[in-house]
Parts: sequence; C-alpha cells; structure tokens
Amino acid sequence: MIAVLLAALALAPPLPRELRVALTASAGAVAVDGRVTLSAAGAEPFAADRPELSAAGDRVRCGDRRLAPPVLVRGAPDLPPLQLRSLPGRASRARRYRGALLLFASAGCLTVVNHVALEDYLRGVVPAEMDPAAGAAALRAQAIAARSFALARCDGRRGASYDCTVSETQAYGGADAETAATDVAVAATAGQVLRVGKQVVEAVYSQCCGGVTNDPNEAWAAPMPGCTSRYDRPSEGVPELLEAELRTFLSAADGSWCRSDPSFRWELTLDRAELARRLGGLAAHARRGAGTGEVRGIEVAARGRAGRVTSLRLRGSEGDLTVVGDRVRWLFGEGDGALKSAFFAVEPAGDGVKLHGAGWGHGVGMCQAGAAAMAAAAKSTEEILAHYYAGARVEPVTP
Repeated sequence: MIAVLLAALALAPPLPRELRVALTASAGAVAVDGRVTLSAAGAEPFAADRPELSAAGDRVRCGDRRLAPPVLVRGAPDLPPLQLRSLPGRASRARRYRGALLLFASAGCLTVVNHVALEDYLRGVVPAEMDPAAGAAALRAQAIAARSFALARCDGRRGASYDCTVSETQAYGGADAETAATDVAVAATAGQVLRVGKQVVEAVYSQCCGGVTNDPNEAWAAPMPGCTSRYDRPSEGVPELLEAELRTFLSAADGSWCRSDPSFRWELTLDRAELARRLGGLAAHARRGAGTGEVRGIEVAARGRAGRVTSLRLRGSEGDLTVVGDRVRWLFGEGDGALKSAFFAVEPAGDGVKLHGAGWGHGVGMCQAGAAAMAAAAKSTEEILAHYYAGARVEPVTP
C-alpha cells in the first residue's frame, strides 16, 4: 500500500521546481501579444508591444534589433499568461503560456522554450493527458504521475537550452488547457511524487492497457522501477500471455478496469497492397537496413509475457526484416496511421492479414482508462497508484 508521508526525506537529493519546456525547435517566426519586456545577453532590457520575433542566423530579430540568445520574454506579473502566435498566419490562434519564454536561434529557425514553474506546467499537462471529467481520484493520480515523470525525465540532460520537449515527453497545452477540475487535482497533490527508495519513479502511462500492463523491459529493453506487468483487474499473479493464451484472452469476456474504453479491443484488416503502402517507410524505424523488396506478409517472431509483440518479422520478396520492442507499432505509419498498440494477434485474411488487438499506447505504467474506472468505483488515489506502480510510495518533493 502506498503511504502518504507528511515530511520530506532528509537524505533525498533536491529536485528542480521549474522546467524549461521546448514548445518547438523549428519555428520560422512568432509574435507575442500584448506589452512585454525582452532581455538578451549584452543588451539592456526593453519593452515592446506585440513584438514579432524571427531568426537571423544565430541571432533573434526583433524589429531592427539583432539579439544574442537566449532572449527572455516576460509579461508583467499582474497580467494574464503570455500569448504566443506562429507567423506567418496573422489569423492564427494565440496560445497562452504561464511563466516566461526563452528564444534561441540557429540556422534560420527559432527554438521557443517555456520557462515555467513545475506546478503551472502540470496545470497544462493533466487536462491534456486525461479527460477532466474523470473522477477526482484519477485526476489526482494523473497529477502525481505526471509530476514524477517530469522530475525523473526532465533533468537537464538535453543541454543548456531546455530540459525537455513536448513532443518527446508529455502532452502540454499551456494555460489554454487548464480546467477547474484538473487545477484542483494539481493543487491537492502539490509537491507529491512517486518514489522507489530514494529514486523518483519515471511514472509513464498510456491511454488503455487492454487488460494487461506492459513490462518496460519488453517495450524498451530498459528497467523502470515501479513499473511492472500485471492484470488490470483486482487479481494477483504475473501475466503470461503467449500465443495460445493471448488468443483466448482477446476473445473472452474480461473483468479489466479499462474494459469500457473504445480501444480495449480493436481489429485491423490489411490486404497485401495496404501492407506494402503502410510499411513503405519501415527502413526509417528498423535497426537494420531495408532490402525486403515487396512486403508480402508479417508474422510474430517473439511475444513477451505481457502479450505484446516484442519481435515482428516482415516477409518480403527480397528478404525478411525483424523489428523489436515498441517500435513495432510505428512501422505502420505515423500519427493516426500507427497501430494502437503492439498488443495483437495475427491471422491470415485473403492475401493480407487481420490483426486482433487490445489497448492504445505502450501499456507501461498507469492505464488512464483503468484509473478513471477505478475512481468511478470509489477507489482512492493511493489505491490507483498502488495498482499501477508496484512498490512505489507517494512522498513530497524535497525543498
């Protein structure tokens, strides 16, 4: 059972309370609505109304000024969040961000970074990651998981310009995403993180686990303390869903917490032409080079105990290609073209294949659909987190 401690661990290392979040690394030009103050190295701070900013080589252009990055953009403390617009596109909707903006320039492109307090950052993450209509206990669990993930992952490893990017970490909608329900969840859990020992848990999560959470070793060949594979239901035991067991699991009625999610079970039929089209970019995702020729079929080469495909073999006219881990679902395309998960069985269908799948996402850590269902069943935040992060404790961030 997760215990909520009232005092910080004296021996725990200090953790940052602010983050530098890269919103984009390839902006052509941006505008900041309202009156702001700009500061840059070697220049006196100056005020500007609705400044338009662009890259001029390795400098940031603002009117006739060429500023050495980083350029800091701040609004007055008593004013609403900064409003950022992309240019060109004067009619583009402004997006609001709390804190300040940092701008860097390189090769004619701007990197725009939101320098924001951790708790304000979370106000823009929680509603972007979980439906604000989910129960209060689930929203609090999401806030604690997102805070833990941010502190474990965004620790400055990306260099001096920023700590993390939106595209590689958590969805972040800035001030525009904020809602009353999620603001309450963030405030109610302020400073709380998940730890295993002294280590903050990299508390990953996904939309729907399909009835079984995934093992990070099977998804990414990387251990993650606190994240293990388990059935998403009130039961004990370690899942072992190899080929025969998986087919039974996918077809049977199931008591999983996430069973009401639309992506709990899914099917996808692909003929040979569609397989070839969807797998046309496979070389960009595979460890080895291409050379398969025409893709004629796929088969599961290996499956983990959690039921996910850990090795997928593509059969081609000029040879075979094997792809491993969570990259399997990105072979089929980007965005909406990607598979919902690597949790699927394959059967022949005409000259192609049919996939019988479960869940949406990598499946590691908290199942957001399951967490919402647990909250609806009057489970507490502590019970939700204990279910998805084995052996972790909720503790305060040290000052």
